[in-house]
Amino acid sequence: MEIRPYEPRDLEAMMQIHRDVGWSGDTDQHRDAGRLFYEGDTTLVGLVGGRVESFASNHDGVMRYLDDDLRLCVVGGVATSHTARRSGLASRLTAEAVARDAQRGAAVAVLGVFDHGFYDRLGFGPGAYDHLVSFDPAALRVPVPERPPVRLGIDDAKRMHDNRAARPLRHGGIRLSDAAQTNADMLIIKETIGLGFEDENGDLTHHVFLYTADRGGGPWIVKWMGWREPAQLLDLFGLLRGASDQIRNVKLIEPADIRVWDLLDRPWRKQHMTRGSKDEAFIRAASWWAARICDLQACIAAVKLPTAEPLRFNLVLDDSIGQKLSDETATAWNGVGGDYVVALGASSTVESGSDGTLPTMRASVGTFTRLWLGVHDARGLALTCPDLDAPPDLLAAIDRVLRLPSPELGWDI
Repeated sequence: MEIRPYEPRDLEAMMQIHRDVGWSGDTDQHRDAGRLFYEGDTTLVGLVGGRVESFASNHDGVMRYLDDDLRLCVVGGVATSHTARRSGLASRLTAEAVARDAQRGAAVAVLGVFDHGFYDRLGFGPGAYDHLVSFDPAALRVPVPERPPVRLGIDDAKRMHDNRAARPLRHGGIRLSDAAQTNADMLIIKETIGLGFEDENGDLTHHVFLYTADRGGGPWIVKWMGWREPAQLLDLFGLLRGASDQIRNVKLIEPADIRVWDLLDRPWRKQHMTRGSKDEAFIRAASWWAARICDLQACIAAVKLPTAEPLRFNLVLDDSIGQKLSDETATAWNGVGGDYVVALGASSTVESGSDGTLPTMRASVGTFTRLWLGVHDARGLALTCPDLDAPPDLLAAIDRVLRLPSPELGWDI
């Protein structure tokens, strides 16, 4: 096996892998999208017998943690061909990709999962639940905007990306730095509607982008929304209501700023009336992403809590990602495992070592990342995650001081 950076000549083999896993078809649009998505030095490929059989693609971004922005590594795509399955190549590629971005300053890494468990060995822990909401837009109790929207298409990809990135971030929210993903999505999605509003200078202020597999019957899925101010979200839902004479059902991941059911007329009644139908109204929860800490000092420094006295404890952190790294990579960055003294307070710190007078927490980096992000509290994680062990008094103390909003990415990765 060989791992190296992506080169343009690798694209056709990578598109074959796309077809193997059902990500895309054999069209010029898909190739153009792949070229956009994988160009630059953000992608690693894995070769078996000199042929590309696997790849992992990273993208830069930021994650909001309370009031701070942390440098983010987004693993945007990992795939392996049919002929190289169960070879360990995908795990090695992902580990190398994360390590490379950690060396370049990424504090946190996130990725979308096909199922939880596969990436645990690389230190990733499951993220918080997102809400998938399905509803009839005619049931929305918001006004339809009086001014007409502008139509948006592929030529507006950069404007839409910038508008997505300009949205106010809440705790756990992310934004990607470049427009490659937005542009690639627009190239390969066929049946779409893009509508938005501009200011007096012609700059895009807020917009919605939807797609469907059946333009006549739907349902329509909101791929993303962009806005500058939370109140502009109501305009976007007003656009959906205005299209309800032709669109019977809309599905979306609920934005962090609102609860969609607050905007719906008699949502429980609609859910019971449509149960089992193609246009069923529902709300469901699922965790589709995972995260891991890459820079423990930067992540702990972002913890700024309204407490007078810092809570201090020993942390024994296990990080198994090093087992998947090449010797050369591991010399520069080998994960964040080790023994530490953590102080959580108005100004939080972490130092290497241990203090015999303090209680001790033992955890994997994935489970500790979940605690640090606010995916679940310490006592809940200790109950369900056997890799977290700490005295009950320490767990209770952490839960008293580390009270965080649920993290929501707000970006489909």
